[in-house]
Amino acid sequence: MHSGKIHSLLPTYLGAMSRLGDKLKAILVQFPPSLDARALDAVARLIKMLPKDTWFAMEFRHGSWFEGDTGISLVQDIPSITIAGSIHPSIQPFIQETGDFYLFRFIGDREISSFGHITKDRSAQVKEIHEAIQREMQDIRDAFVFFNNHYAGFAPASASQYMEFAGMEAIKFPVPRSGQASLFDFDS
Repeated sequence: MHSGKIHSLLPTYLGAMSRLGDKLKAILVQFPPSLDARALDAVARLIKMLPKDTWFAMEFRHGSWFEGDTGISLVQDIPSITIAGSIHPSIQPFIQETGDFYLFRFIGDREISSFGHITKDRSAQVKEIHEAIQREMQDIRDAFVFFNNHYAGFAPASASQYMEFAGMEAIKFPVPRSGQASLFDFDS
């Protein structure tokens, strides 16, 4: 990590993000899978540069950050920073309260290429993650859960499924018919 370059670019980036106003809830800081815990000092310097009045979610994608308290030690006692969880092939999902909020990303592995409907049933995993978040996150103010299309084929339907597990009103998406639609399939 080049902290000098980050230090010079960070004010510009944060200024641009601040234009979102109340719509800005949290900023995800995603580290590459190759960044291991040997970069602890560099990440600590980055965290010191971050303003305390904005929520940041640190997404570590190398398993070394989760050995012992390595990653947690960086954000301990900083309520505006949390360690994000995600579905990633090389690490177990991290679900632990480390800040005032929590962020989890359901990200697929790019093997799905047909979008618009659920093509891979991952409802058991979605339910398992939801239950773990409910169990582990007793004192957080907000939780943000995101899906991409590569996770199960259609991110809006996956998010709706999560909403249903959370006791919220789910949005039902019709399963597309195969073949060409007729004129009678469209509402006026």
